[in-house]
Amino acid sequence: MAAARGHSADMARLDYLSHTGRDGRSVAQRVLAQGYPWSVVGENLAAGPQTVDEVVDGWLASPGHCVNLMKRDFAEVAVACVQREGTTWGRYWTMVLASE
Repeated sequence: MAAARGHSADMARLDYLSHTGRDGRSVAQRVLAQGYPWSVVGENLAAGPQTVDEVVDGWLASPGHCVNLMKRDFAEVAVACVQREGTTWGRYWTMVLASE
């Protein structure tokens, strides 16, 4: 959860959308830094949707995001949303999917 929340907060604070953090770290590095010894890890991002239904519908409509949602290898999931007024998209969503 901390990896998802931290990435959403960073994207909102710096007004960007990317799987690579402004510090150059990937989702794998962010999750490991939180002490989660993953064997498989993935990430879905979104910016702009106002509700959980909207963001999930968008991920399901996107082939790459949908693959992550349906992948049987993932046992755990964390989703974070951070809102920041005055940014390009307003809301920044991060879903981290992983298994030890």
